[in-house]
Amino acid sequence: MKGKLINYTLVIIGTLYTILGSAQNHISFKHITTSDGLSQSDINAIYQDKQGFMWFGTHDGLNKYDGYKFTVYNPSANKPNRISSNLVSAITGDKTGNLWVGTTGSGLNFYNAATGKFTSYLNDEENASSLIGNHITALFKDSKNRLWVGAIDGLDMVDLSASSKKVEFHHFSSEQDPFVLGWDGSSIYSIYEDKNGQILIGGATGLFKLKKDPNGKDYFGKVNKSLGLPDGIVRSITEDNLGRLVIATNVGLFCQVKGKELAKVYNANFNNILVDNNNRLWAGSDEGLFYFENTSQDKIPQLVKRFIYDSRDVGSISKNIIKSLFLDKTGIVWVGTNGGGINTFDPGKKTFLECQKHPRPSEFEL
Repeated sequence: MKGKLINYTLVIIGTLYTILGSAQNHISFKHITTSDGLSQSDINAIYQDKQGFMWFGTHDGLNKYDGYKFTVYNPSANKPNRISSNLVSAITGDKTGNLWVGTTGSGLNFYNAATGKFTSYLNDEENASSLIGNHITALFKDSKNRLWVGAIDGLDMVDLSASSKKVEFHHFSSEQDPFVLGWDGSSIYSIYEDKNGQILIGGATGLFKLKKDPNGKDYFGKVNKSLGLPDGIVRSITEDNLGRLVIATNVGLFCQVKGKELAKVYNANFNNILVDNNNRLWAGSDEGLFYFENTSQDKIPQLVKRFIYDSRDVGSISKNIIKSLFLDKTGIVWVGTNGGGINTFDPGKKTFLECQKHPRPSEFEL
């Protein structure tokens, strides 16, 4: 009898511990949808400007959010100085609050925050200094005040500190620059500046680093082999709070271990990666949002949970296809979905049990 009582007690304790772990491991996402004024439910890009406003690129215009209401920017043939397209694919900004906005097929836009007007830049085959292509895939402003513009047709760089008022695009492509090694010059998916100030480019065939040849000329060299990264589409690049490189690709998520080569963290097709203020990793895919604990420089991050849409849970993520991720100035994570609008949560308010770091594989299989 005593033995049975002990067994029952252990079962009860184990059940309560599991329930407690599940509750602490649960995130209730807040949803922002078209019912709140969002113009459209595909969130291709997210950005926060100097004043704290949130900006969202959708398939029906550029959306500005002040925490209460939306202002939507759409093109208009009858009105000048409007955005060039409803199809917004990328957003970045400068320290004065101005924005650079990429579109799918209608070039690059500069938004002047002081005037509220847009200036559009398009490819001109007769102008060698014009935009390399009109389908923009990525935007990044580096520490040297250079704007990097990724496009389907290649890569551009604009020196925003140049004395000339005319915007000139410097091209990096296989046709115009023979020093791009191992890269066909097209299909830029991600642009990043690491802790050492080096510019990294994620392309359709791998990862590339900005280098200089013996004559001092800039070129991008492929670095997959030196980092132990398999060939594939590099969709997102970042570094964690330990200074380790983290890469999201179509063949898995990779992270440096002990400051050396990249090791595979998880085998899935990832779209984007974000590191929160507690050094946790959040990786978006077409199969949900993955959460990894990341505590040691000597170990790879450990999968804790995959968040997916659940019709029975009003606080679940709204859609499984994650198109964009952004960490705002207060530490809140913004999740852009395909068809489900915006999801937000504050990871700083959650406590995750250590015992949840090693879930049963069956719980998270794709």
